[in-house]
Amino acid sequence: MKRNAILRAADRVMETLDRWAKSGLAGPATGLWATIQSSVMPGPSDALLIPLGLASPQKAIRLGIWSGLGAVLGAIIAYWIGALAFNLFGLPLIEMLGFTMDDMAALSHQFATRGWIVIALGLLPLLSSKIIAYAAGALGYPFLSFALITIVLRGGRFLITGAILQFGGKRIRSWLDKGLAKEEAGG
Repeated sequence: MKRNAILRAADRVMETLDRWAKSGLAGPATGLWATIQSSVMPGPSDALLIPLGLASPQKAIRLGIWSGLGAVLGAIIAYWIGALAFNLFGLPLIEMLGFTMDDMAALSHQFATRGWIVIALGLLPLLSSKIIAYAAGALGYPFLSFALITIVLRGGRFLITGAILQFGGKRIRSWLDKGLAKEEAGG
């Protein structure tokens, strides 16, 4: 019984995302989420791009571009939080994410010796891009270098995700729908 409630909830979410994907709000919504997530809010950066891209695969590259633009803007905001207001805003946000001052000292050494590599790794989905951006700003990493690395890697990642969804989204959605129907049928 509980499993059916979960499946019905998943269906309602997908129906809502389908409506959003078909409306004019999907692009700005993915861009806004990526901006907020990349600058101050914890959470998965692909939280809207992937489900909206699956709901409307023909729009997925455009959604990926919106997400990439938002993620780059959010990273730039985070950089400037670190550069201009680290003690006031950056430090509390980093502590909220579980980072300590000892971690910052270690990161400072890494920036001094391998800055661009630290930024590149921080832009991967496995690490917190916010912490890296705050630290880059706080530690005085050159803004232009930071921005270029962010545009290429973070923007490129969302564009690639959008392309995968555009060209494989129908098959992925079909596979998910079959799995949900199988679960709903009891097995």
